[in-house]
Amino acid sequence: MTAKRIQKSDICFLVSMIGCAVLLFSCLRGYAGYMDESFYPTIALRLINGDSLVADEWHMSQFSSVFLYLPVRLWLAIKGSADGLVVFLRAVYTCIHLLCATGIYLFFRKHGIWAVLAAVLFCTQTPMQIINLSYNSLFALFLIAGCLLLLTLYDKQKPVFYILTGIVYACACVCNPLFCIIFAIYCIMWIVFAYRNSNFHRQNLIAINKERRKRHKKERPLAQKGILHKVYFSRKAFLFFTLGIVVVAVLCLTFFFATGGTLSAFAQNFKHLLTDTEHGIFKFPLEGLQDKVQEVAEAFNTISFGLFFLPIPLFIALIFDKKRKEPSHCLLYLAASLALAVFYTVGVSVAVMNGEGNVHFFSLPLFLLSSVCYILTHNKNKKLFYCIWIPSVVGALTQHMASNLALLAIGWVLAVGNIAGVFFIKDLLGEISKADCKKALQKITCVLLCFGIVLQIAFQSISLFYRYDTDSEDRLIDYGPYENMHINNRYYGTYRQSLDDLDKIKAKSNEDDPVLILSDMTWLYLYIDRPFGTYSAWQLSFEPHRLEAYYELNPEKIPRYIYISAVVPRSDYGVSFKMAEDKAFVMQEMFDCKQEKLSRGILLTVNGIKE
Repeated sequence: MTAKRIQKSDICFLVSMIGCAVLLFSCLRGYAGYMDESFYPTIALRLINGDSLVADEWHMSQFSSVFLYLPVRLWLAIKGSADGLVVFLRAVYTCIHLLCATGIYLFFRKHGIWAVLAAVLFCTQTPMQIINLSYNSLFALFLIAGCLLLLTLYDKQKPVFYILTGIVYACACVCNPLFCIIFAIYCIMWIVFAYRNSNFHRQNLIAINKERRKRHKKERPLAQKGILHKVYFSRKAFLFFTLGIVVVAVLCLTFFFATGGTLSAFAQNFKHLLTDTEHGIFKFPLEGLQDKVQEVAEAFNTISFGLFFLPIPLFIALIFDKKRKEPSHCLLYLAASLALAVFYTVGVSVAVMNGEGNVHFFSLPLFLLSSVCYILTHNKNKKLFYCIWIPSVVGALTQHMASNLALLAIGWVLAVGNIAGVFFIKDLLGEISKADCKKALQKITCVLLCFGIVLQIAFQSISLFYRYDTDSEDRLIDYGPYENMHINNRYYGTYRQSLDDLDKIKAKSNEDDPVLILSDMTWLYLYIDRPFGTYSAWQLSFEPHRLEAYYELNPEKIPRYIYISAVVPRSDYGVSFKMAEDKAFVMQEMFDCKQEKLSRGILLTVNGIKE
């Protein structure tokens, strides 16, 4: 890029990305103490060690391990063990995250500073403040890539772009299978457009357009307005888009069978994926749906200080006011939505400081403001609306239904929709006729957006540094899954002693002895280097009935050793041997075993299942 082509926005973007990179990379070596982060690679590790999907793993998020398989295998080939794996995966995700933000800026670069705002708004978001590859982060990354490809199709209707769009969409569905609903919606719309373009209907349409041209000379024929159906709902679009989906489906099936999966095992075990107590919507759809709605209502009520009803009269007025686009009405609605956005931003800030909210809630005020701006705009940017806004809303709703993260999942995926939202605001400000008012509103809006970004970065920084805790008394871990991380002194002893317990199990066991670990600390499974004697490394809830069902279907997974950790991560890594003994008593009812007390847990040596 020559000096003449460099824009002021390029410099702003470069400075912003350097700041974001410093923020993210500074957190790479801080210990999170968070069970989710180390859980994601456990499924890929199982597959590498010979287990198969569905039959051996019963967690709902397992299908996203397809994308973690190669990074984990690469690290094992380089290192020879899972030591340092978590830091490596953080570095991989950080690079992908920064590249994605750069791609957003380059795609919208012609919009100048607005493109910088869109890229930075995304870059300052990390799902659940976990800087790592997960089904949440991967879903959003694939969603963004798919949205940008959809926008590219407006100008370049080439088969390769249709196929790539289908591939990226299918990858998003692998991370969140409920997102498949958008393809069902697409198929219905394609059938509708196919009927509209049939010969019989086309003749009627031509007659209608001729009549319209007589009454409204300036109105273009409906058929000429239909670039949407020509680009996205043509026969070519449907075939190539579906071809891309089929490519991913074939690759995933190949991966499934290559890692030992069978159709009979899939049929036997799949129903048990839906019995997870943390994803009750699959087991009890009506009750689960009610709980999901209640979760959103409670979270929204928290950030609005109990005044959750405020947006309702605003949107009712917008819907029924036929003069909403007149300057006086438009300015009134814009002022009201700006005031609400500021109000909710303050509410989110207070909720985060009180520990009742999450930094992803910052997506909601901007989403509200940008939605109002789109409604008020004369020349609506339908490309962004259909290609980014709608997919992000559908993605946020399906992600909320598929996860147990309450409003966190919605806020993270809505951050994708806010990429379009930034330009909805830009479009409305560009249409305001009064020059002085326009200039003032532009300044106010830009200041508020910058203020929101600064708040987002500030709270994200505080949250990240708190979660990836490092202080003047931290210690460097020299082995295990968190190798090369700095860990606080109060956690260091727990970490070392827990791994010492596992070393004792390694010394007692053979390489093919299954081991069951009952602990919230999923990173213990990354260290044990033995077959997993469990339906999942995720043991947040103690569910012996699921273990019994698992061993009935998979008798080869009956554990030879059971390690029950006495560490309670959710209580500042305290130790409760009473809790461990209670679990040991339940397991002794199931197995004929010998009990032994270790430094940070109880070890059961299993002789067999009791009759």
